[in-house]
Amino acid sequence: MRASDFKFFTDGGNPFGLHFAQIRLCTLFGIPVYLRPSLIFLLLIFATGGGFVTGIIYAALLLASIVAHELAHALVARKFGCPTRDISLSLLGGCASLGDLPRKPSQEFLVAVAGPAMSFLCGGAAFLLLCAAAKSGGAEGVARYIFDAFTGADIWVGEHRGVRMFYSEQFGVPAYLAVRDGAMAIFEALLYACCSNLMLGAFNLLPGFPMDGGRVFRSIAAKFTTRVRATWYAMMVGRGTAIMLGIIGAYRILAGTTWGFVTCLIAFMIWQVGYREYLMVLAEEQGGWSHAHVSPPPYGGDGGDVHVHRQ
Repeated sequence: MRASDFKFFTDGGNPFGLHFAQIRLCTLFGIPVYLRPSLIFLLLIFATGGGFVTGIIYAALLLASIVAHELAHALVARKFGCPTRDISLSLLGGCASLGDLPRKPSQEFLVAVAGPAMSFLCGGAAFLLLCAAAKSGGAEGVARYIFDAFTGADIWVGEHRGVRMFYSEQFGVPAYLAVRDGAMAIFEALLYACCSNLMLGAFNLLPGFPMDGGRVFRSIAAKFTTRVRATWYAMMVGRGTAIMLGIIGAYRILAGTTWGFVTCLIAFMIWQVGYREYLMVLAEEQGGWSHAHVSPPPYGGDGGDVHVHRQ
């Protein structure tokens, strides 16, 4: 049995089986990288929102971050003899199309965790560059600024002799940060890139099978039980995660906040694709099946039945 049409998900592709043309972006380590129109649309939103220079830099950094995440999956899988046909980038994230999957739990664990680890690494690199761009305040000032921005604290912005200054006070502890002359656009883009990568890494570690965290969960469960049972447990935990994300997405839609619809799409993908992979593993373990074609849309099929063939 081989999962010849399996896609290793960052956070999904298109869960509705819609087919769109994709643009070949580049080839890295012998792996072609394709860009789907949905991600191009998202990058244009970032490029045109706020400052133009900041948006362009951030869009480029975001694209590079997603590619790095998927490339980490692909290169670790290659080490275990599992080639990657291509990498596709879409609105809901990236997708490395593995020609096969590692069967050992330890190998699956390493392949799954490689993506989030790369995202955290990219976030850390952006943080160090932010510290270099800061004229004063250093790492502590940058960290406090990111923390205050995440927690919704009031941040006062001022400017003195061309230097942008930030000041906030939370829990009675003041924080101060100044940015070097002419580095404001780069600083803001790096700030967005740092936060995005940290959030991407953390989000993908949620146990929403078949997301990275769900695969980590299955690899650990497979140490104590069969692959079929481990996949079942991962699928059920993933469905719990999907329900949670669906509720959050619905709340965001009703509240008029951004990305609520995308959150609902991710929840739908987790619910749908996790079950399909469970059927694939079940067919494999029942014996006599030499090939299973389970292809989450839009990468093959129409999103309907699972096709299993005896050869």
